[in-house]
Amino acid sequence: MGQDGRMIRTSPATIRRAAAVVLAAAVLSFSNQRASAQTSVDLFAGTLGATTQLSTNPLTASGPFGPGYNGTVTLNASVNNILSEGFSPNGTGSNSFFINQTGIATLGGTTVATKLFGGILTANTTYAFTLTSSTAAAVSLLGSFQVALYNGDPATATPFVNTATGTGLSGVVNLLGLFNATNQNATFNFTTPANYNAATGLGLKFTGNLPVNAAAGSLVFNSASINQVPEPHTVVAMLLGAGGLVVLRLRRRLHAA
Repeated sequence: MGQDGRMIRTSPATIRRAAAVVLAAAVLSFSNQRASAQTSVDLFAGTLGATTQLSTNPLTASGPFGPGYNGTVTLNASVNNILSEGFSPNGTGSNSFFINQTGIATLGGTTVATKLFGGILTANTTYAFTLTSSTAAAVSLLGSFQVALYNGDPATATPFVNTATGTGLSGVVNLLGLFNATNQNATFNFTTPANYNAATGLGLKFTGNLPVNAAAGSLVFNSASINQVPEPHTVVAMLLGAGGLVVLRLRRRLHAA
């Protein structure tokens, strides 16, 4: 109602435009809040230590390397070939992870890289694990490449996610899809157990398996990350709640004018 006592009528088109503006503002506000609060972890970040890579000499090598990782590389037989895994700066403030082999792995081999992170995840929460590669040579170099996650040290804990068996996933994830072309990525979702203890930390394990007569080649992973997945009902509730509140205020102001 206006100051002269007459009722002010708001057209449906005006209300629709106002609602659209309100919804867009709510989406932007929510996106900004989610970006600031959501967990996002670069698994390759960190200062490189004195040892950036492990190389068989001649059949096996193990120890710390890269940004806080531990690893083991093993060739089941070797003439003159060398198997290596390591990290190198990628020019973006983080690092790339690589596996390299010279010659032919007559009886195959394995690469293992592990790291125990601090309390970066919380219990009963869904996350997305993303791995990207920039080389397509791995199909001839690796027979398989697997990821496992642990609540604690990978050397002693039991994995709650394992791509080799499908544990903790909706199905088995074939990570060799990374290597069918250049600049590929693979992503899978997982949910931390209800009894996940953040204080114990997150254990990560990469395992590469070289088949018999694996060809020489290099494989480079550009990045690996874990990002929290927002719950759908939370997104909807926040949008509807924010939008409804602003629309209510708008209608009150229109009728009070």
